[in-house]
Amino acid sequence: MIKKRILCDHCRGSGAASDGDIHTCTGCNGAGVRLVQQQIFPGMYAQSQVTCNECGGAGRVIRRVCPHCQGGRVVDHTAHYTLDIVPGMPEGHEVVFEGEADESPDWEPGDIILRVRSKKEKGGFRRKETSLYWKQTIGIEEVRPVLVTKNTDFIMVLRCRLCWVSRKISPTWTDVVFN
Repeated sequence: MIKKRILCDHCRGSGAASDGDIHTCTGCNGAGVRLVQQQIFPGMYAQSQVTCNECGGAGRVIRRVCPHCQGGRVVDHTAHYTLDIVPGMPEGHEVVFEGEADESPDWEPGDIILRVRSKKEKGGFRRKETSLYWKQTIGIEEVRPVLVTKNTDFIMVLRCRLCWVSRKISPTWTDVVFN
């Protein structure tokens, strides 16, 4: 779920309630700027170009604003995107949704780029390139049923094959290697 801004459906990005509510600015005659003369001292004037105060430099004035976007031309929208993560997808893989970013009547919308990242957690699965690894310490009592039945939930969940069991000095723990 991504929050973004899209063009208003009612006014199509104009900001006016209807097309008849958009008029040319009378202060600048649609130019968006005005020439202002300022007297520096008697007989000498400085002429400068400033943004029109009436239209804000747009060159047009809206008499009645759009009731849906209140003249803002864009509205907030929440979009849902589906990203299918296939097994073995590498860390940092980017999926691009072209032209799906924030919209505005003044520019073309950009791209949304989703990057695959593994969530860092204490314990649990760890990622190394395209493989997932699980490290867990188990007691010898838990290993005996594996050696006898080879059908415990631990083996079934990981879909692994028991390859090697070694007993260390202490009989309370053991190393189990799966491949």
